[in-house]
Amino acid sequence: MQISIIFWAVIGLVFLVIEIISTHFVLLFFGIAAFIVALVKLFGLNSLPAELTIFGGVGLASLLLLRKKLVESFDPKNKILVDQGRPLLLSADVPPRGRSQVEYQGATWTAVNESDQLLKKGDTVTIIRTEGVNLVLHP
Repeated sequence: MQISIIFWAVIGLVFLVIEIISTHFVLLFFGIAAFIVALVKLFGLNSLPAELTIFGGVGLASLLLLRKKLVESFDPKNKILVDQGRPLLLSADVPPRGRSQVEYQGATWTAVNESDQLLKKGDTVTIIRTEGVNLVLHP
């Protein structure tokens, strides 16, 4: 195996590791581009200018075309609140301004009561919003 194939694979791996740490979604695309160059070299490419052109072109093009969509997909503000406004029959008491474990859609969730009123087991409440695995409830 040629040293240059290993070089491009290592560069790709380093970029991906740095991207995992930084989460800016920039080096991800250049890491993938480095892996593509390594793959193309396996099939016989042996021209440094061509390698650099593929690396820069694929990295820059994918960055410009895909980064915005990728960033938006990880933005919690863009999550659709499918549970908002849905009724929930409580499986446990939820104290005022407190939390409790409840069953919802076959899973255990943490119910958050933002009101000053005790929410009793058997009451039907409204889901205001979800925050991770928390259901914020309204009487």
